[in-house]
Amino acid sequence: MKITMQKKYILILKLFFLSFAITAQNDDIRLISPNGGESLVSGNRYSISWIVQNIDRVSLYYRTDRNSNWKIIASKISADLGSYSWKVPYESTATLEIKIENNNGVYDISDSYSFIINRLRKADNNNQVNTIRIMPLGNSITFDNRMNDTRVVEDKIGYRYPLYNLLRDSGYTFSFVGSEHAGSNFFSPNLEFDKNAGFPGIKDNELYKLLKTGRRYQPNYGIDQIITNGRYLNTYPADIILLHIGTNGNNLPGGTTANDVEDILDEIDAYEDSTGTEIIVFLAKIINRSPTKSFVTTFNSNVFNMVNDRISNPANDAYPDKIVIVDMENIPDYQYTISSDTNGTSGDMNDKLHPNDRGYTKIANTWFTAIKNYLGEFPKITMQPRSVYALEGGNVKFAIRANSTLPLKYQWKKNGVTLVGETDSIINISNISCEQDSSVYTCMVSNILGDINSQNAYLFVTANNQRAIRGAQIFYEFNEQKGNIIHDVSEVGDSLNLKIESQSTTTWAPNGIIIDSSSKLTQVSDNQKKYNSFKNSDEISFEIWLKPHLLNQSGPARIVTFSKNKFERNYGILQNGTKYEVWLRTTSTDDNGFPSLMSMDGVTQNKLTQLVFTLAYDDTAKLYINGELNSKKFLEGSFSNWDSSYSFQLANELVDEKPWLGRLNYLAIYNRALTEMEVLHNYNISIDGINNELNSPTDLKATCNDNKINLNWVDNSNNEIEFIISRKSDNNTYHIIGQVPQNETSFVDLSTLEGKRYIYSVSANSSNGESDIANLFSITTPLSAPLNLQGSLNEDNNIELSWEDKSNNESGYIIEGKANSSDSSFTVIDTVNNDIQVYIDTNPKFFSPYNYRVYAYTDNTVSKFSNEISLQVVNIKENLNNLPNKFNLMQNYPNPFNPVTNISYSIPEYSKVELTIYNILGQPINILYSGLQQQGYYSVKFAASGFSSGIYFCTLRATGLNSLVDYKETKKILLLK
Repeated sequence: MKITMQKKYILILKLFFLSFAITAQNDDIRLISPNGGESLVSGNRYSISWIVQNIDRVSLYYRTDRNSNWKIIASKISADLGSYSWKVPYESTATLEIKIENNNGVYDISDSYSFIINRLRKADNNNQVNTIRIMPLGNSITFDNRMNDTRVVEDKIGYRYPLYNLLRDSGYTFSFVGSEHAGSNFFSPNLEFDKNAGFPGIKDNELYKLLKTGRRYQPNYGIDQIITNGRYLNTYPADIILLHIGTNGNNLPGGTTANDVEDILDEIDAYEDSTGTEIIVFLAKIINRSPTKSFVTTFNSNVFNMVNDRISNPANDAYPDKIVIVDMENIPDYQYTISSDTNGTSGDMNDKLHPNDRGYTKIANTWFTAIKNYLGEFPKITMQPRSVYALEGGNVKFAIRANSTLPLKYQWKKNGVTLVGETDSIINISNISCEQDSSVYTCMVSNILGDINSQNAYLFVTANNQRAIRGAQIFYEFNEQKGNIIHDVSEVGDSLNLKIESQSTTTWAPNGIIIDSSSKLTQVSDNQKKYNSFKNSDEISFEIWLKPHLLNQSGPARIVTFSKNKFERNYGILQNGTKYEVWLRTTSTDDNGFPSLMSMDGVTQNKLTQLVFTLAYDDTAKLYINGELNSKKFLEGSFSNWDSSYSFQLANELVDEKPWLGRLNYLAIYNRALTEMEVLHNYNISIDGINNELNSPTDLKATCNDNKINLNWVDNSNNEIEFIISRKSDNNTYHIIGQVPQNETSFVDLSTLEGKRYIYSVSANSSNGESDIANLFSITTPLSAPLNLQGSLNEDNNIELSWEDKSNNESGYIIEGKANSSDSSFTVIDTVNNDIQVYIDTNPKFFSPYNYRVYAYTDNTVSKFSNEISLQVVNIKENLNNLPNKFNLMQNYPNPFNPVTNISYSIPEYSKVELTIYNILGQPINILYSGLQQQGYYSVKFAASGFSSGIYFCTLRATGLNSLVDYKETKKILLLK
């Protein structure tokens, strides 16, 4: 810096002398330094330099931003000197400017203001000051010794304890010094802060002697003791003295005057001169009395005039003294009325001389304001650096904001290591690599008072071949392909899995789930932790990949919602006609998230679409369609009014029918705002390797011929290299069953089984990945019927049936019978398992002849009927109109059924009864009856509209209350849809 300034001086001198040689010899002055922008430390000497032309003598002045009057630095010194060594004064200000002038009014002023840094003591090599030593100096007001005071010394805190809290909370590093101790009960555990130099009853001349000799001599109180050997400040050095003196005796002849106070100031200056130290005296215009007295005001006025002369008069030996006047007499809203109860009547005085707790708090605030204005503020971070999410090869920046009345310095660190040269409030990082992922950045902000470190900010880097998924608290990929549970794969906190309310309303696709008709996909676990992560961040993003079934859906139709009902929600993503809409509740919206953010009209498409919503910390809400910004608005407020009792679900409202129909392929909800680059990046990455630029086939259809499935579709692309055909059956996942070359639009599946339902998909494929799938197509292969049904009476007079098994994939056979009459209909008698070809009918018959037929079934279909036979039956059983004499569960009718069947049973005595339906896993899904029943015949309907096709079990449990007989019987029932 010195070399640079020297070069500047040389250049200016050359230019000056060149100008001097060719222009007229006019009087001229040019101020060289300080010329604005410099930082000048109070108490240090700096060179004021200049160049002149035809001028003999000059005078130097300065003024501050708080006082427009020029103050003299030096008068009529030789202009040929070219410089003057100036000791920067202590000013309660932040900036100053310099003026140089001759006797004829030719002058120059610095181009801009320079900064004043009021430094108490020499800073160390890290630009850190040592602890600021503050001495509360005075009499009973400093010590807190009130009239008729019954408190112990350990409870006497005066203004010192509230001042301690103000200084500590503002970040200052300080200590209180002095020989006296009071208030330790409050300062605990920092007991040393109870130190002070408050001496009750001491007068100004007695305080002067104490400072000069170390002897405390107060004859009116019978006090004569040696506090220190020699000067008091030698033992208790201070950087700041808070002096409040003059209350005692200033209304008496020969009492305290401004001259007496000046003696104390002179002694402080003498100590400074003898030790080479610097002390800033904050001198109070003392508080008045209760009631107020004019002599106190007169005393304060005299003291002010005396101090002002010491500060500003160069002829005063103390000039320029380092004193700050603090007006305690006229503290705003200070009440000079007595009130010993600070929680009761107004008044800030405890007695006629001393403040109460409320008054002391106001005095502390006044001391603090004066100290802060003089020293400047400790650095305060007003905006912490935020974690940054970046893409590999990209550029990012971290930023911090801080406030102070003093110049600030910044130093960034990465993973705890100082980054040389990174000393601005913003750090830019370019060409980011994946090796920098999870790096920790911090910034130290400092000024002459000290430093403060920012919180950690992280750099998260996403590789070019990966999705930006960091921060996702809820994440569904919808690739289960079977079952009724959708798994949250975020691996953050407790998983928020969803349950499909009715599988009959949904169909699994290879990479998603299709909602065919009104359904609900509802949370099955608590969402409190995830709820908290969003509420605490006040940022959120949704990324959804979907394909609406209808381009125009009303309601609006709920795609995603976290709500109580249609009027109350935390958030919702909806389709409103041909627009998408976001309802997000904040403290600036209503309970339903209005006003909302809506996309432009006509954005819904009959193809896979990326929909992204983001809300950032700067209250900017944005809606993207396929990687491009579609709409935005400012959405102020926080999430503090969210309700954790609401329910999270997809495809519908919780208690009101607002269904959305279509396919969901991907949903991620983040507790941060995705950047525009991340949104576009995720769109280009796509999902499941889908190539967004490759048009998908459409209009997939299938026909079946002798268990051969013929597939056909429409080719919509012109750059595919092949088509990929995938298939799944119930409770299985999709797998590829074949490929056909480009431009082919058909495929024959020869690998099917009888009686099974298959779901097919087809996609185009290129070197850049697959297209989205075409529509799904479901088809069921036929099941061969049993042949050659025969029957006869066996030795027990029961009908024995037999048949030929012609299918290779049946789940079992269903036996039906009826009376041989035109007004009778077949009913199910029983079912048997697969590969069984014989059945014995032991059920009572009331008609003869009796007809039978048999057919095969699977979970998906039934075969045609076998041939029908008619048999004579004998030994008619007793009429069922009589009361039953045994427990009996009869086969349901009809069976198979869709969706309702009848279940009959008999109870022979007063019994405790329970009739329950179980799924194939043995889990109870419906209790049809539970209670007490009298002897008799009963029939119950089972409605299975909410259940999927398959085998179920009906179990009757009963206990006779007289016989205590326990009965249990189970029948297999078949639901076919």
